Amino acid sequence: MDLYLLFHTVLMHISAAIVILIYIPLSIPVKLFVWAFVKPLRKEDLRGKVVLITGSSSGIGE
Repeated sequence: MDLYLLFHTVLMHISAAIVILIYIPLSIPVKLFVWAFVKPLRKEDLRGKVVLITGSSSGIGE
């Protein structure tokens, strides 16, 4: 096996291990933070969508 090919193979395996062991576990808390704190604060564009309002006995839900 050529030394360059061996080095390249080892480097690719190390890169894959870094992604699996570091990036993926760190991305999960970031995604949970965005889902829990950032997403509820953004306003959703309701143009062109159907909205069903329920649960009121007076006012707009009546």
